[in-house]
Amino acid sequence: MKKTLKMLSFLTCLVLSLTAVFCAVAEEKTYTVGIGQFAEHGSLDNCRTGFLEGLAEAGIEEGKNLTVIYQNAQADMGITQQIAAQFAAKPVDLMVGIAPPMAQACYNAAAGAIPTIYTAVSDPVAAGFADADGKATGNATGTSDALPVAAQLATIRAMLPDAKKIGILYTTSEVNSLSTIEAYKSLAPDYGFEIVESGISTAADIPLALDALLGKVDCLTNLTDNTVVSALALVLDKANAAGKPVFGSEIEQVKLGCVAAEGLDYVALGRQTGLMAAKEKADCAISLDADLQDDIDALDGFLAKFEEGCDVVYGVRNKRDTDSFFKRSTARGFYKVMKMLGVDVVYDHADYRLMSRRALEALGDYKEVNLFLRGIVPLIGYRSDYVYYDRHERFAGESKYPLKKMISFALDGITSFSVKPLKLISNLGILISILSVLGLLYALISYFVGVTVAGWTAIVCSIWLLGGIQLLCIGVLGGYIGKIYSEVKARPRFRVETYLENGESQPPQQDRPRS
Repeated sequence: MKKTLKMLSFLTCLVLSLTAVFCAVAEEKTYTVGIGQFAEHGSLDNCRTGFLEGLAEAGIEEGKNLTVIYQNAQADMGITQQIAAQFAAKPVDLMVGIAPPMAQACYNAAAGAIPTIYTAVSDPVAAGFADADGKATGNATGTSDALPVAAQLATIRAMLPDAKKIGILYTTSEVNSLSTIEAYKSLAPDYGFEIVESGISTAADIPLALDALLGKVDCLTNLTDNTVVSALALVLDKANAAGKPVFGSEIEQVKLGCVAAEGLDYVALGRQTGLMAAKEKADCAISLDADLQDDIDALDGFLAKFEEGCDVVYGVRNKRDTDSFFKRSTARGFYKVMKMLGVDVVYDHADYRLMSRRALEALGDYKEVNLFLRGIVPLIGYRSDYVYYDRHERFAGESKYPLKKMISFALDGITSFSVKPLKLISNLGILISILSVLGLLYALISYFVGVTVAGWTAIVCSIWLLGGIQLLCIGVLGGYIGKIYSEVKARPRFRVETYLENGESQPPQQDRPRS
């Protein structure tokens, strides 16, 4: 049985789809965390266990500097709302929602006043935690337990070569299930399968729905649906009696009797969530792409530069041999264009970087919506350095950045960071206006000299005059728009790097106020 882990992390200040590695130190401060779990079964229990392990790895440990308030809703929506309201009233330092109903209840009860961490949420966009681009919509972050549907279908086909119909039992109100079923329906024809679904409202609906479903399919595949998983023993008993195999979605379901699973390690998922929750205790954070192309051996170099006093360390590629000719050429062209537009970008650097805590705090001062990180991070201005590395071939999956997204990214970088195109248009308008005046004088001189035909002078003069005025006005508007653009960004004018005490330069302190 093969198990894979597919995680989607949303960090408040960093790009959609990065994995963070934190270097944490213990502090005197104590924390109170409210953990709400929607249902009681092995998968969600493992999430909670992993979450506490992740906190412990970051120096936040129950019994030392952490108080945990744990509540289980037993798959009851009313109790779920009550638990979230209790956490908000305490109040706790952090609310943790395990599974979509609990995560949504905590998020709503927190109302942006209390940080919220979610986990075991397959589709954060559908759950309302992120927009269509994967950016967090509020004071919440977390991890996703999106299933590797294609791998699951391939496994079922390999084990059941003659099977045609796969049955799925799900709860109609659970967003995890709805998004996953859509993925199954989309991919099933590629493997010669038809998906037969049966929706339920409560656990009491399972027996009748299951009896009807088992007569129509060759096998069942389980989702991470909390209501169904809580009644997995019943599902397995009825399926075994009907002679229909059941495939799981994670290791705990296999332990209970499912045939196999291309699923998740919920302890690892919870651990990742715990690390995300502990980011406030981090001395620094290192971001890297989750496709494992960035060389993790370079991490030692990042940390060495950080110990030397660097607040920002950029991972820079030695060469781009792993890229296609087209991607390599367009990337280099993009860097050159950005340099010409006055944007201070690091050549051959993507998102593999280390940032100290105060650099991350400084990044939070940039409130603009379109965060072009490759341009903004150098603006922070703290001490920085480079670590050079060789990028590997992609370990798994395929690039989520086709040509369309690459062009969109480049245009976002140009339009959200530089006013030079506006200045260029303004200067062009002034130049054309001057040429229009010269053309007008030429037309008038030609008329008085008598080398024109009837009507030519009037037409030419009107075209040049109106064209010149219009372009001059466009140029003036461009100047105003450029100034408005800069004002709206409201970027910090300066930042204090060191403090002078008794005439001597002192290294910055993490607990000093920042300007």
